[in-house]
Amino acid sequence: MFIACKFHELYPPVISDYIQITKNSYSKQELLAMEASVIIALEFNIHCTVPATLLESYSLAVGAYNDSSVLVYASFLIDLSLLVADFFKFKTSLIVIVALAMGL
Repeated sequence: MFIACKFHELYPPVISDYIQITKNSYSKQELLAMEASVIIALEFNIHCTVPATLLESYSLAVGAYNDSSVLVYASFLIDLSLLVADFFKFKTSLIVIVALAMGL
């Protein structure tokens, strides 16, 4: 969560919040060391493509940005795809394009 929030939150929680959540089970140094370990294990290969951002861009490109029913339906389909493990093999951009096309 500590790493993920840095990508998705405008104001991510501070480290003291995580220490409090764990009921002081970990120190600040331990949490930072674990964050570094995870990032090193991932070889700094962290990609973050947020479907909502892509949906906004693609809907602008096809002129559907002002059609709320298309956007709501496409968002619903994108959210559903997150619940099915079979969809994890597809790129986020492809899922967003298909959801937008189905919404049109």
